[in-house]
Amino acid sequence: MKEILKTLVETMTLPEDSYLEQDAEILEIFIEELDEIFVELEPLLVQWIEQPSQQDALTDIRRHFHTLKGSGRMVGAKSSGELAWTVEDTLNRVLAETIVLKSDIQHYVQAVFNVYRFKLLHDFKLVQKHQIDLKPLVLLGQQLQQQLSPEPALADLLQLANMRDGTQTGLEFVSVDSVVEPSIEVMQTALVAVNHHLDDEALIKETLAIFLEEAEDHLATIDQFLLNNRPTNDHYNTLIRALHTLRGSSAMAHVEHVFEASSKVENLFKTLLQEELDSSSDETALLTHYAQFVRDYLHTLKHEGSQLKFAEIYDTFNVAWDSYDFQLEEKNGEALRPQGLVSQLLELNINDLLDVEFDFEKRARTEFPQYIQLLSQQAEILLEHTHHHATIGMYQYTSLLRSSYQDVLFKPNLLNLDYAFELYYQVHQQFIQLFDTLAAGQRVTLTKAYELVLNELSSFTQQNVEFLEQTATSAIESTQSDDSNQVDLTDLAAQFGLDKQQLQSSESNRDFDPDLLDIFLEEADELLVGIDADLNTWTADQQNVSALKNLMRYLHTLKGGSNMIQARHIGLIAHELETIYEKLINQQ
Repeated sequence: MKEILKTLVETMTLPEDSYLEQDAEILEIFIEELDEIFVELEPLLVQWIEQPSQQDALTDIRRHFHTLKGSGRMVGAKSSGELAWTVEDTLNRVLAETIVLKSDIQHYVQAVFNVYRFKLLHDFKLVQKHQIDLKPLVLLGQQLQQQLSPEPALADLLQLANMRDGTQTGLEFVSVDSVVEPSIEVMQTALVAVNHHLDDEALIKETLAIFLEEAEDHLATIDQFLLNNRPTNDHYNTLIRALHTLRGSSAMAHVEHVFEASSKVENLFKTLLQEELDSSSDETALLTHYAQFVRDYLHTLKHEGSQLKFAEIYDTFNVAWDSYDFQLEEKNGEALRPQGLVSQLLELNINDLLDVEFDFEKRARTEFPQYIQLLSQQAEILLEHTHHHATIGMYQYTSLLRSSYQDVLFKPNLLNLDYAFELYYQVHQQFIQLFDTLAAGQRVTLTKAYELVLNELSSFTQQNVEFLEQTATSAIESTQSDDSNQVDLTDLAAQFGLDKQQLQSSESNRDFDPDLLDIFLEEADELLVGIDADLNTWTADQQNVSALKNLMRYLHTLKGGSNMIQARHIGLIAHELETIYEKLINQQ
């Protein structure tokens, strides 16, 4: 893998895979399911790329990546499951219209599909570790979610949308020397597709010409910002996008001085935005110097000036930068410029809260109540450092999350329900996504998707607590059985109570697509016949593993169909049963 990609992802981690230790028959089921998904996904992607407005195709594509995520995690293919989740989350945002669908997103989805089909499937079949690093693809997806211009090295990965079986990806776990050739091969594949046969020197010249042309537009954006006496958040965001794109395109064109200067100025204004600080006359003067520096550099590039001239121009900018640094020290003493907000938050000793997405279920079950108390305390620390406009969304989310932890402490029976862990998993995923938004230099606000999940959590942990207690108490008083049965009936009564409340609630989905509903009902009838037959077979012979595997297949298909028509509760029930049969197969 290229050194630049290694640098970009050096601080990233993905969940550790465990599919190599998985039961061979379970892994075989997973591989068969992948083949079935690929057969359905391929024509859907062709249709969607040709007709981006096809919402039905997009919904089905999202559903398939949801299945890839869930099935992968079930067999221990956790890193690829994280990649599938990145695609699913991106498409969720497109469907929710929180981000604009662009061709880069379509190419990204196609690229990930190709990686699955031509690389990851091969590893699963051979029961070997993945031969490529998936972190750059995950990072690329995160940047597209934030609607940022991807780093040039990451943007190159979009060429994988054109890859074929046997093509090198540039992500292989091999030495730097041996990665040079595959990288060129990937680039050549894309160039051949558009009938351009250019050598490296000609390609660099063409890239430079594009940079010179686009840089003028970004300079116009900077000029417009400088004309605003009271710039708004939108003005800052537009400026940062221009600086970010200048940094990326200058790196791709090998204009190192512009890249280094742009990096400094972009980071400065990101910090101002995150810290909710208005730019003063000092920052305005520095930005003016920067714009003049870029103009002088572009002029010299166009006239093929000497290296000495380039050095003089860059030195002039550095004098302005050093002067700004000195003025900042004079004003703030030892404080110097503020750190990036994410860096500050990471130093708050809230590691348990930051790892909650992957640790919650295990530790909540084995370390209650200490673990929940610890999360509540760390959430309180985070609240103290996010109570300002730049992180208002983070503050609101953390506040409701902490309240839910407090509810769980007073009502530990909530954690007897698997539904609690399904819900918290969604909440904790979104919580970590907010940190990704901050890292991208954006101000955090809560979208409708976030609010829906938070409302669901609030309904579960707060509004229904008293109802659950009353229902559970009634069940205990009316039941003449041993202590262990009383606990089981309490959980069942509590869940039934929740289900009855949901039935007539405004959140219950009654607006089903008639065509999809007919297909689902027809398929469900067939599945129920098979489920009934195999359940009877297993009941008569509980050593019959084949019957359990068939039940898992039926339930997995039922789960996918119910999610397709947005019958979420049926999907959750199917998922729970599927998990039970998996544990029976593994003798757990």
